[in-house]
Amino acid sequence: MNIDDEVNSKEVVHVEVLLLNSCTEPLSQVESEVRSFLETACTNYSNGPLCFSDSPYLVQNVASIVISDIPSTTRVVPFWKAELGIHVYSLNMEGSSAETLDGNEDVTAFHEWMLPCAEFNSLWDHLVYDESIKGDLLNYATSAFIFSLNNVNPCIISLNRVLLLHGPPGTGKTSLCRALAQKLAIRSFSRFNHIALIEINSHSLFSKWFSESGKLVMKLFDYIHDLLSNEGTMLFILIDEVESLSSSRKASLSGTEPSDGMRVVNALLTQIDKLKNNPNVMVLTTSNLSTSIDDAFIDRADIKRYIGNPGEESRFVILRDCIQELIRVGIIRDGVAWVEYGEMKQREDEVFRRLCEVVKETEGLSGRALRKLPFQGVFAVLVRAVYSPARLSRGFKEGGSGGEAGSFAASFFAGLFNKHST
Repeated sequence: MNIDDEVNSKEVVHVEVLLLNSCTEPLSQVESEVRSFLETACTNYSNGPLCFSDSPYLVQNVASIVISDIPSTTRVVPFWKAELGIHVYSLNMEGSSAETLDGNEDVTAFHEWMLPCAEFNSLWDHLVYDESIKGDLLNYATSAFIFSLNNVNPCIISLNRVLLLHGPPGTGKTSLCRALAQKLAIRSFSRFNHIALIEINSHSLFSKWFSESGKLVMKLFDYIHDLLSNEGTMLFILIDEVESLSSSRKASLSGTEPSDGMRVVNALLTQIDKLKNNPNVMVLTTSNLSTSIDDAFIDRADIKRYIGNPGEESRFVILRDCIQELIRVGIIRDGVAWVEYGEMKQREDEVFRRLCEVVKETEGLSGRALRKLPFQGVFAVLVRAVYSPARLSRGFKEGGSGGEAGSFAASFFAGLFNKHST
């Protein structure tokens, strides 16, 4: 590659610009101001927030400017190699709405969020995985929408816009689907008037009344198709624990359950097939039991990704972030330095020596279990006057996260709280 080719080989740098609630400026005007600011103030781009206090216009209208999703293999992009992708957006503050289908207020059929929403703000950044899982999924989803919005014929190039994440419980599959929808909503904010996530409760699709389940599915998708009839709408449909549908289908085939179970699954698969005719929708699914998912559904997924328990580096990042959060809110003093994984083993102070031990001892714990450990450790200190140390340790092993490994890790946070508490 000669120098001209290298100069012309641009790398997209995504810039997420969150507006203040009070902002009334047009998105295009804010984008123009941000672009001018970046081209003047930045010589290199790397992931993280930017300070814009020198710009009165931005201070008056913008809550934050964040560079995101530069690959860890790249880290820094010089200005002359950067192609700026500026995404200006605001957050919906209303939270989710619970919806029913059959008039039974006790059974929620689905929850709906208007995106981007405050509830999922920063969720993407706090999900930690060993491999380039987030980058791969984001690239898949972006490519899928590029194909759809450019009217690529799905009869020639097969594309269902169906994603399946599978793996053990507690690994963040549902959170990753929500975060992916939020990330795509941010990047598509200026293109669509209405962006929503519909999270379906799989179990609610089965009615206690025989032959009613198929009707519930039709009511649900009538609502979805009604939303999609507006070309200004982008929709994400999340089906959590999709194996519950697959197992019902298999039970129906074996004759152990009524054929109503077969009807609801067939109706769901038919409706998913119909959705690919709409370029503005994506189906996100999760499963804790991949062996229970039937072949008919698996075949419809464009991408199937296993999400396992965190490896050593991810466990370190999760526990380090937990410590930093306790420092941020003042539960412990700022006595623990921020270090990267590669630096941890070179540190000689006791905190990092013990953190190394905790990272090793917690192998096999899920991300969810790891994030419970700080509370268990601090809780241990606060109730020490009530429970004896022996009973407290036994309580960790019997009721805590991860058995003895969880007990060991929780005691680390207890010691940290004792030593550095305010």
